[in-house]
Amino acid sequence: MNQYDIYTRIDCENHNKPFPLPVYLRSIGYKRLDNGYWERLPELHSPFFEMIWCAKGIGEVILYKESFLLHANDIFFYHPNERHILHSLSDGWETYWITFDGPNAVAFFDSYNYPRKTHSKEPFPLDLYNEILQKISDSSPVTFRSMLALLCRLLALAGGEDVVESNPVQMALNLIQKNLSNPDLDVNFLADQLQIHRSTLVTLFKKRLGRLPSQAIRDRRIQFAEAFLRGTTLSVKEIASRCGIRDESSFCRLFRQTYKLTPMQYRLRK
Repeated sequence: MNQYDIYTRIDCENHNKPFPLPVYLRSIGYKRLDNGYWERLPELHSPFFEMIWCAKGIGEVILYKESFLLHANDIFFYHPNERHILHSLSDGWETYWITFDGPNAVAFFDSYNYPRKTHSKEPFPLDLYNEILQKISDSSPVTFRSMLALLCRLLALAGGEDVVESNPVQMALNLIQKNLSNPDLDVNFLADQLQIHRSTLVTLFKKRLGRLPSQAIRDRRIQFAEAFLRGTTLSVKEIASRCGIRDESSFCRLFRQTYKLTPMQYRLRK
């Protein structure tokens, strides 16, 4: 059964805030959506930023007809007045979310230079969420102003390490994570994105990880495929496409080489 929890600031619809701030933390909440559930939000005016943090399961956010896949610790941001669709792809897709607004909210968020989707190496900070939950209805001056600091802490964690990471191998691994559904993802793609020579990237991979970039791409695709087979009811053809493999038979052959089972045999082995 779908579950929704929402906690809002007392005056969230009041444009005359008691204490002037550049940005206001507006609301937080939790969602647990059943497998296959589509949440199509109505055409409502939503003049705030929202961050969605996937805590468990697999789902997708569809924005402007583009799909953004969210696994555990993936984070998605959408901007004010952007209507989006949520689609659960696993049994119990769990997300935490937070919204914020204010006279300088656009400049505030743009200054982070975050992409639409980021990935955190750490799980969702539940302690921080609970601290916000306890204070969000408190309108005392100190507490009201301190909410901005809590929002900044959460945004700092949501950024992961992608923005400051300078190691070419780690940067390549981040690119693999973000571009798995792209069938053109290969060592040439990575070298072009990183603006280094192909042979240099291959050498760095072999030295640091003991394997080739192509092996890292293949292994990550298989890991995603295995997660889809365990946690969703998507067809094998759809899973192959989401893992960046155009041909279903090639996907099945690759999967069998790894697990000694066909994708359907793997899914039904319980």
